[in-house]
Amino acid sequence: MMTKLAPYADVRRELLIGMVAAFFAEHYTISENEPAQVNAERLQAAEEDMKAWLEREDAALFVIEEDGREAGFLLLARHGGTVVWIENLYVKKELRRRGIATRAIALAEDYAAKVMKAPAVSMDVIPQNAAAMRLYHSLGYDTLQMVTMRKPLGGAKREGRTDLLGLSFRI
Repeated sequence: MMTKLAPYADVRRELLIGMVAAFFAEHYTISENEPAQVNAERLQAAEEDMKAWLEREDAALFVIEEDGREAGFLLLARHGGTVVWIENLYVKKELRRRGIATRAIALAEDYAAKVMKAPAVSMDVIPQNAAAMRLYHSLGYDTLQMVTMRKPLGGAKREGRTDLLGLSFRI
């Protein structure tokens, strides 16, 4: 298996827009416990997000290739200071559990260290995405740097719970 991070190129624009829309639909499904589909509205939002990502001077958008085929995407970006963030990471559902994300993260870490001169890499993950959390933890992402707290407006309540520092939170 050969995994590669290929810098984004316009020839892959439509493919990547579809993957970005699928990423956000899946993320919404996990975080809100409501099914979400890729539709025209999500495709338009994905195109706008990609445009914003590509305009950033402090970011690098990659297509994840596995054995020469498009398998997903990864966005690296600096958030002030020196730390680089893996902002978005997506592997197509049918290609998961093959080590692609693990190899892509290692390549991203190498790029962040060598090209972006970052002393560390960070990422956010929603607590409902337990599979991603287990993967990232197994790769050494075990330092809590910042905790994002959220208050839903409009009555959407989460049923899951977890404890952190003696406090109970909904997830």
